[in-house]
Parts: sequence; structure tokens; C-alpha cells
Amino acid sequence: MSPEIIQFPDQPPSLDTPENLRECLDLAHMIGEQIGRWGARARVSTMRSRGFPYNLAKAITEDCQPLGREPIDYTAQAGFGGTMTREDAHLRTEAEQRQAILSEWVARDELDQISAHNQALVEHLDTIASFARNPYAPKEFSTAIQSVRRLFILREQLALKIGNVSTLETSDFLYVAMKLYEDLS
Repeated sequence: MSPEIIQFPDQPPSLDTPENLRECLDLAHMIGEQIGRWGARARVSTMRSRGFPYNLAKAITEDCQPLGREPIDYTAQAGFGGTMTREDAHLRTEAEQRQAILSEWVARDELDQISAHNQALVEHLDTIASFARNPYAPKEFSTAIQSVRRLFILREQLALKIGNVSTLETSDFLYVAMKLYEDLS
């Protein structure tokens, strides 16, 4: 008689997300804000014109690139005599800070190994990514889809950690993915 060997299922890779609840909420908000901005860009008619079909993919790719420097605080240069208003300077400073943080997360390969709670959306993103592997498709599409997929997985992991995965809003992610797919086809 041979003893039965009990095999335990492999543990899914864990993601080293922030431990502090405030940091988790801030990162989740930052992801939601960035996805919302991409969705707003996709709705602008000049962004969607026939002459520039790849603008959304290029915008996503550029927004997910590391800055290569520390984010600049433009608010010190704003105001009277400055080249931008205080509000514009504040928005530009926030955008650089968001890009610096999110680009680090998008570059993490371990996000590809984590299974999603909302598997339907991830499978949809993977299907679009398979179309983007066409040799005639611009490289920006596969990079953009991968970035959106990784941000979704990260956002979902944060929601699980916070404890509100049931209220995770996926419509902006789906809208951006559909607009990328429309540009690709």
C-alpha cells in the first residue's frame, strides 16, 4: 500500500500593496482618476478623428512611461507673471505625481500572474491583446492594453485588501478597452 500524497494547490502570487489603508485608498483613487482621464480623452472628438486613430493607445503608453526624474511642483511657478494659472499648475503637478507612481506599478510583471476576481473583464482585455499581437498592429496597442490590464488587477487587489471588491467600478476600464479595440479594428 502506498501512502497517498496530498498536494496542496499553489498559492496565487501575492502582491505587495501598501499596508496602510490610507495609502491603499489613495492608490485606488489615483488609478480610478487615470482611467477616467483616458475615458474622457477617448470621448473627445478630435482624439477620435480618422486622421489620428492611435491617439488613445499613444496617450496610455506615454502616461505609463516613467518620468525619469522627480515630479516637478509647478505651483511655485504659477500665479502672477507665470505662464500658467494656479489651477493648471496644480493639475500638471498632480499628473506628474500620478505618472511617477503608476508607471512603477505598470512595470511590474507579477501583476500578469495574479488571477482576477472579475475574470470576465480580464478575459476581454486578453482577447483584445491577442488582436494587438497582429504584426501590423502598432506596438502602442499591446502596451496600452497591458497597462490597462495591470492597472485593473492592481485596482482589484486594492479593493480586496480594503474589503470593498463588490463596489469596484469596472465601467471605465471596459470603456477604455472598447475604445482601444475600436481603434485597433
